Amino acid sequence: MPGVRLAFQAPFFHEFVLQLPKSPERVVKALAKQKILAGIPLKAYDRQLKDSLLVAVTENRTREEIDAFAHHLASIVS
Repeated sequence: MPGVRLAFQAPFFHEFVLQLPKSPERVVKALAKQKILAGIPLKAYDRQLKDSLLVAVTENRTREEIDAFAHHLASIVS
């Protein structure tokens, strides 16, 4: 996805951090309008992560839900 990348290259299980080209707070609000709980903006916890979003994906999410998240995220950040 252009402009979006993993913040850390270490292996992960259910949670990972994305660096976004737009404000994570705005991305979360835009995805909420699509009824998607996007994740947690990390700026409040570490100013160096001001462009980062903590995302968690578990076995409770369907492939369709994950695809919808990716689709809407791509359209928001483009």
